[in-house]
Amino acid sequence: MNDCKLAIACISAEYAESDNCRMEIQFAAKSLRKPVIAVVVGETHSLATTNPEVLVSFYVPHPLQIR
Repeated sequence: MNDCKLAIACISAEYAESDNCRMEIQFAAKSLRKPVIAVVVGETHSLATTNPEVLVSFYVPHPLQIR
């Protein structure tokens, strides 16, 4: 992950509820300062019961500058 330009998180209901998945994307965003593209996949109605804070807990605002 150190060598990537950005991270893409394919967020399903299972992903959003997984501590390990959230820790990995938080590491990319917060520690490595990588831009994150979040893509919702799967049955979107299953995300309706997911805490919205879980989906954006990795968000770190910074401009997207890919070199």
